[in-house]
Amino acid sequence: MMDTHGAVEAAKRLIGGESIASDGLTRLYMEQRLDLTVEATVLRPEFAPLFTAAERARARQILASYPYRPLWDHDPVAP
Repeated sequence: MMDTHGAVEAAKRLIGGESIASDGLTRLYMEQRLDLTVEATVLRPEFAPLFTAAERARARQILASYPYRPLWDHDPVAP
């Protein structure tokens, strides 16, 4: 997907899908490494300008279903 669409568009497609869990997300959950997920990366402050508020909220929603919140996510309205 990254080869075809590029990194940012691939991330947007992964978090924008109807499914909460991808195979990669499930695997990283099992390995206790949700910090390496696309969803967690979308929430990094240095990447915030690349994603809309709705896309960042969706990433938070997906991670919260595990439950997980990255240490670097300092959004005051996030759960």
